[in-house]
Amino acid sequence: MEDVITNKDKRNKRQAFRDKNYPKTLWSNGVNYVFWNASHGARRVFKKAVEVWTHATCINFAESYTAPDRINVIKGGGCWSYVGRLGGQQSLSLGAACEDIGTALHELGHALGLFHTQSRHDRDDYITLHPENLQPSGCGKILTATSSFQTLEDTLGDPRSNIKLDEYKMCNYWIQVFQSMLT
Repeated sequence: MEDVITNKDKRNKRQAFRDKNYPKTLWSNGVNYVFWNASHGARRVFKKAVEVWTHATCINFAESYTAPDRINVIKGGGCWSYVGRLGGQQSLSLGAACEDIGTALHELGHALGLFHTQSRHDRDDYITLHPENLQPSGCGKILTATSSFQTLEDTLGDPRSNIKLDEYKMCNYWIQVFQSMLT
């Protein structure tokens, strides 16, 4: 991901996920994908999302069943993706209620390494969260990444939690975990 010029005096890096394996968490030489058990509708919106990302960025995508690192677009339980490149095959779910272009763009953004704005370490510099207005299942109520992204424990705030990165796929899961840690 390239630099973003926010004004003539300051440059900010885009916030692609970096953990202890960085820079391996970033995609190099393009992003490969395949369709595993995805529905026709999910295939259609995912391909459209690929077109949008390709047109708006310098990222290239290719459908490849032989690439060692690739996104498997599946029909899973809901809409989710891992954050960043894991290495090898990784799933991105576009379940029955997820077959729209906005959701496909959103989940593909996660696969590229992008967090929700409300989860960025510098979110308070740009947005104001009003916790009283958040739904109980809302992301960002508790989860905020650190500026270093050096370890998952930094991102989650508790090294004793034993939570693995691949469990990031469900926001409601995180809220339940954090609520149990706080009680």
